[in-house]
Amino acid sequence: MKKLVIMSAAIAVFGFVATANATDMPVKAPAHKAPVAAPYNWTGFYVGGNAGWGRVESDVSNTTSVGGFFFPANVAGINAAGSFSTSDDGFSGGGQIGYNWQTGIWVFGLEGDFNALNTTSNNTLIIPYTTAPVNGTRIDNQIKTDWFATIRGRLGIAALAEGRALFYVTGGAAFTHIKLSTSTFALAPVPNGINCALSHCGASSDSSIKTGWTVGGGLEWALNRNWSVKGEYLFADFGSVTTNTVHNGIDFPAVPSVITTSADFTVQVARVGINYRF
Repeated sequence: MKKLVIMSAAIAVFGFVATANATDMPVKAPAHKAPVAAPYNWTGFYVGGNAGWGRVESDVSNTTSVGGFFFPANVAGINAAGSFSTSDDGFSGGGQIGYNWQTGIWVFGLEGDFNALNTTSNNTLIIPYTTAPVNGTRIDNQIKTDWFATIRGRLGIAALAEGRALFYVTGGAAFTHIKLSTSTFALAPVPNGINCALSHCGASSDSSIKTGWTVGGGLEWALNRNWSVKGEYLFADFGSVTTNTVHNGIDFPAVPSVITTSADFTVQVARVGINYRF
């Protein structure tokens, strides 16, 4: 009986100590998963600026017809030698404004931009004659642009880092101001055949705002909820511009001929930009 009492007391003491130790042990907090970042949303209005490089390329032709000041052989010479390709490039910079709508990973947008683009292409043709009365004709052509603008739709996919990378294609209407100028000279009959200073025969120009189409693409990266940066390439085609120059020979003012100048031209722009999203 005495042993039973001792054993019962020992068991009670052991249970009390075990319970006390268990109570004093630190309790491990339940594991928590790291919070998942919310997907980036591109929806909203934005404004921004851009800067880059633009290139204007032109295919130019100068043609005339038999009659007036030109003899048949000289007409053939002008038509054969009057075509060439020319280009010029320069800084392009300006601003843009737009709006995006996002549904899932797809982003639809509309953007307009206006940019400076100053380029000047000059070309001189010296076309010798095999028939009198003069040694030949000199034709000076100049093509100038001073700005470039677009209104475009954008279609993109939001990807990477919760959708912060926007890969997109774009296309729409393009506008530019272009001036095509032509001056003609009759080459005086001197030994080197290129003295035109005293024989200016005609000039013409066409200055107009041209409308064309543009396509391109780019990548825009969201830095945070408001700011993003982008890189973009655009190609634009503006068709052709034509001007007619009345060419009057000094010795034959009553029998003018007409030289028609036609220039097809395209614009390519590569640029970077920054946008602020409201």
